[in-house]
Amino acid sequence: MTYKIYEDPERSLFTVSFGGLVDDAELLRLMDELYRLPNFANFDQFIDFSRIKRYAVTPNGMANYNAISKDRPERAVAKKNRKIVVYAPDDLAFGMTRLLATVASNSGVDIEVFRDLPKALDFIGLDRLPAQSEKNG
Repeated sequence: MTYKIYEDPERSLFTVSFGGLVDDAELLRLMDELYRLPNFANFDQFIDFSRIKRYAVTPNGMANYNAISKDRPERAVAKKNRKIVVYAPDDLAFGMTRLLATVASNSGVDIEVFRDLPKALDFIGLDRLPAQSEKNG
């Protein structure tokens, strides 16, 4: 696996840190793991794409991700004002994640994508990345 999920109960936050290769299958595995976590419905998410070496997510893979995500029952009970923030400094990761965020917004999920780490952290209310209490990944 090329990601790790960290849980910060004090901040009601999951941090997902990617490294190496990220592809369509990896995103689906992450979605499944996040949705199964007991605090999924209430915690904010900070997804860090800064250590990705190869980004192989396809437009079809993102469409599939969104279609599957939309049908998951966990989404129906998730807190509507949760923040989902993606830090994607690389051009390709930023562009593809913006596309994912646009498609997700059509089904009521608000994903904010940033190239700038301080702006991403500020948006989610942090001054640095917490990496505590590893969960899965």
